[in-house]
Amino acid sequence: MNAKDLIQSIHDNGRLAIITTDEGVYYLDHADDGNKLIAGTACNIGIIPYVTLDYDADFSPDGNLEALFELILEKENEDVSR
Repeated sequence: MNAKDLIQSIHDNGRLAIITTDEGVYYLDHADDGNKLIAGTACNIGIIPYVTLDYDADFSPDGNLEALFELILEKENEDVSR
């Protein structure tokens, strides 16, 4: 499985691929090469990336989503402290 397969499996199960935090809602997608997870805000032309994570095939899909969530929280904390 790669990032593209993960996002597709979420959509195939009738779910919207999103992560919510106290700071906002982030939509999930994959990069064109299928090996990166992207979380960002949605607009009329797609997703504006907030964070990007290399998909690690050695981790489970849940492990990759957890890593992406942690990356979002780290970036939010950096943005708040500025």
